[in-house]
Amino acid sequence: MPSHSALDLLLYFFSLTPIRPPCIFETYNWAAGIVARSGKVTAMEKVFHFDSAADPYVADAAVLCCFDQRIRLAVYKFLQKRGILRPDMIIVAGGAKTLASPRNDFERDFILEQVRMSILLHSTERISLMSHSDCATYGGLAAFGGDPEKEALHHKQELHRAAQLIQDKFPEVRVECFFVTFKGIFAALEQGVDQVA
Repeated sequence: MPSHSALDLLLYFFSLTPIRPPCIFETYNWAAGIVARSGKVTAMEKVFHFDSAADPYVADAAVLCCFDQRIRLAVYKFLQKRGILRPDMIIVAGGAKTLASPRNDFERDFILEQVRMSILLHSTERISLMSHSDCATYGGLAAFGGDPEKEALHHKQELHRAAQLIQDKFPEVRVECFFVTFKGIFAALEQGVDQVA
């Protein structure tokens, strides 16, 4: 009896299996017992179940923050502590930097449009702007010579610049500014920076 190696069997299997181009979706129709192949999704399979309220809502705040994973849990806990349970999250690289010192006009305009949509669709009356320590879009803490005080002062100025832009465009909303570090979250006040969490 001839012996086949695993490689021989694998090559044989792939010779029988047509090679499909990437990005072609396959859906399995359990009732018909067939696989439909096309350039578009013809059906979707539920992969996760949860129950969520489908009623329209008023957002407690629109929150602009960075997508850095290191701050995510602290930000969500902080928002909950402040009673912001239904935030419209605007999560982008750099957070408030996109308003204070954007790379281009498109970046700033995109964020302003997201804030406008939050106000229009979810009656948002409060905007929370956040930046964080060691943010790569600023060059990290190293860009400030490793000096946390120098970094915090720069972020305070950036947050105030972003807040002024929001206030100028949307005078009906209240704007709050926060600087997130790995030891707490600080309110960037006109007079100074106070730890709030």
